[in-house]
Amino acid sequence: MPATEVLDQLAALLNGERRVTLLCGSGCQGAHDQLMALAARLKAPIVHALKGKEHIEWDNPYNLA
Repeated sequence: MPATEVLDQLAALLNGERRVTLLCGSGCQGAHDQLMALAARLKAPIVHALKGKEHIEWDNPYNLA
């Protein structure tokens, strides 16, 4: 778990931007539900890194081919 200060910085960045795209790699393994919730909250499309496509469903509503 990142330090609270790091999470606060990330939240400030995400809240301050108009548009965000999520680039998901192998680090998202086991976090599919959380990632879908984040994408929904941010209304953010998801792009897969080569090692991320096995962890995120291709037919999710935020997927960019």
